[in-house]
Amino acid sequence: MDSGAIECASGDQPVKRCINLKKELPCMLTTLRLQSLGIKLLSIVAPFLLLLLAGGRAHAEIVSFSDELIYQAEDFDNMQTSRVIAFAKVKNRMQEHYVKYLLTTYAPVNMRFDKDQISFFITVILRTEVIDEQWDGHSYRIDARVSADPADIVTKINLIRGDKQKMQDLKTIRGIMATAIASFDKIKKELGAAEPGSGRHSFLQKDYLAALKRIAGINWFYDGFSRQLDSKINEALDAYSRGIESDELNVYAYYYRSKVFDGLGDYRQALDSLNKVIEVEPKFQLAYTYRANIYFMVFKDYARAISDYAKALELNPADDGAYYGRGLMFATRMKKYKEAIADFTKVIELNPKNAQAYYYRGMSYGYLGDYVRRGEDYKVSAELGHPNAIEYMNRK
Repeated sequence: MDSGAIECASGDQPVKRCINLKKELPCMLTTLRLQSLGIKLLSIVAPFLLLLLAGGRAHAEIVSFSDELIYQAEDFDNMQTSRVIAFAKVKNRMQEHYVKYLLTTYAPVNMRFDKDQISFFITVILRTEVIDEQWDGHSYRIDARVSADPADIVTKINLIRGDKQKMQDLKTIRGIMATAIASFDKIKKELGAAEPGSGRHSFLQKDYLAALKRIAGINWFYDGFSRQLDSKINEALDAYSRGIESDELNVYAYYYRSKVFDGLGDYRQALDSLNKVIEVEPKFQLAYTYRANIYFMVFKDYARAISDYAKALELNPADDGAYYGRGLMFATRMKKYKEAIADFTKVIELNPKNAQAYYYRGMSYGYLGDYVRRGEDYKVSAELGHPNAIEYMNRK
């Protein structure tokens, strides 16, 4: 078997070959039957692996998996619920095959991650494209595809891993998704056993819909996050908005949508999204810091900024970003240099490598006439690479 081949899920199907029209590269068709996992699925033709040499970069390759899945609806399903379930299942299965490809073919040479780590990143990086879908009133058929350059996947993994806050956000979202799936599986069994038309059946039906809305909303969040990684900003904005339409309590879709609006210069919309985050989850600390930054930098509403910074620090006293933002506002806009020095000192305690905190603390010392301490802070800031501090030290 070729090194790039993916074993059949059933373990006993032969590998077949087909010829790509551009390059005579092996591809593979397998047939498998999904385990139902509480959902009735028809036996279908399963994914194929297609390797194409991508143009524009030497040795780049696009690895694609296509899949068709048919979900047989339960009596309590409709087109919308059936679509959410079919999409989630086909997406998960294609991602599993992509993970297996990376582990068996690509990872030994180019990556140093285990299966769980790769699965975690693939969920948020690899987008699912729906090729065709059809609802006949009883079953939902969906054809979908995932495609990506493995080298690009590795680049994005390293990019995400280097951002501690994004990693924390994605781990939290993964937990929310796991809870929603577990809730869905439990409710589905109970709903199937409940008497149709009974009060309990109606009650469970509402919970069933709520769990599926949460699952759909998170899948839209993942789609938006992936598009944002690719700098497809308008597409990311649309995906986050659709995630919110699916689940009005989707705080991370609101939060990341606010970042997109901010990047587009639409600060009112950014504030509106942050207001929704706080309305849905009043203890979502990062939203207060982010909103404070917008009040400070864009709208010059320092009273509201101070209030939000204070709330952020009440929720998380270790938020160096809130201390830094407030310190910068005190130093550059309000001329409260003593308060600025106190905040920048907290930033340095929490993050001793923050060159900007040393620089602006030094600047604040200078405005107070303490030129010795200004020089000391500029020296450290320059050593940490701050360009203005470097220029200052070179002039001495």
